[in-house]
Amino acid sequence: MTNDAGAGCVNAATEEQADTLEQLVSASTYGDDLSIQVLQVGRDWMFAITGGDPHIGAVSTASKDDGEWKVKTTPVPGHKEHVLTGPMALQAAQFLKTTVTVVAGIHYDNLTAADIDMVVDKVWKRFLLELNTLL
Repeated sequence: MTNDAGAGCVNAATEEQADTLEQLVSASTYGDDLSIQVLQVGRDWMFAITGGDPHIGAVSTASKDDGEWKVKTTPVPGHKEHVLTGPMALQAAQFLKTTVTVVAGIHYDNLTAADIDMVVDKVWKRFLLELNTLL
């Protein structure tokens, strides 16, 4: 009986370790599947940014109005991608000197605050790399 109980504990511990390891591996890969599609529309540009479970979470367009750069953003209720799309659209429009629309939908389950920071950092780095290739 002691051997059976011991084996059960070992199996339970091994399953817990496997779950923990899976979570650590998943956490380290959040954002590794990011996709940024860039489309030139006449003289303007559009960026579609997705990762994890792709969807549309927010859309922002930056353009000049009376000589001043302005951004209009439409977030989908319950989504937070607008914190990326607004600043990205503005930065790209000023850099490219034309109207820019950024659409984003990024979703990963069970993110911690640190995971979110890591994904946001990866998104910005990828976005800036794409932006720099356009000039």
